Amino acid sequence: MTAAAFVAKAKEIATGHKTTYMLGPWGWPCNQKMITRATTNGSNAQTNKQWLSYAYAIEDEGFIFDCVGLIKGILWGWSGDMSRTYGGAGYACNGLPDLDAGGMIKSCPDVSTDFSNIVPGEVVYMPGHIGIYVGDGVVSESTPKWNWGVQLSTCTNVSKTKVPGTVGQRTWTSHGRIPWVDYETAEETKEDEDDMVRYERLSDIPEGSDFRAIINDLMDAKIINGDGSDPDGNEDRIDLSHDMVRLLVFNYRAGVYEEAIKAAGKDPDQYK
Repeated sequence: MTAAAFVAKAKEIATGHKTTYMLGPWGWPCNQKMITRATTNGSNAQTNKQWLSYAYAIEDEGFIFDCVGLIKGILWGWSGDMSRTYGGAGYACNGLPDLDAGGMIKSCPDVSTDFSNIVPGEVVYMPGHIGIYVGDGVVSESTPKWNWGVQLSTCTNVSKTKVPGTVGQRTWTSHGRIPWVDYETAEETKEDEDDMVRYERLSDIPEGSDFRAIINDLMDAKIINGDGSDPDGNEDRIDLSHDMVRLLVFNYRAGVYEEAIKAAGKDPDQYK
């Protein structure tokens, strides 16, 4: 799988699907059969039982991942098919064995603690936990922290401030390129990131576009927080890349911020 396809799928799962966290699964449909399997079979069953309420909250509507299961599920062919046992994924296929988080980082030929050279599609690691770096200072990870499930977080090794649209911030200890992902174009992607169009302030987003109006609403709803340089308006410095603006707009139209938009007195359906 190319790094670009790997990243795209990791972002899609985080923003386009309901998910929950249990130890062991790699994108299992969150139905009664697989919930029972996760809480009765294997060494993690007792631990998973304490998280049943989160699973039942999305029963028959989403998928179950653990942290390394997010990586394995994508590389084993996960497609989001609720009718398939593993959501469309296989098991220990495509040359990737069933590894835990520690085994996954050990599989990388050149693990580094220098995050200045990280490229999209690399895995990021801390003892006991692993995620996927998707670029622009953002990681896709499955975790019981924050919103419980697969979500986007800020990699503080890359971005010292919380990236808008992410749920929280985390510092990782190392990163590396796993052997089952093709990073041939990843360096070009990093160069593209460096040359990417960025919007320093709201007024830099092209006037008249829904993008500017949606970002304006997200600022009013405090989904995006500026640097405080314009406390009476929305001209704080936000420094968003064009790709991040597109992701925020996608999330808005998918209803991710609906409650916050309503609380700010805005119509969440206005720009859908």
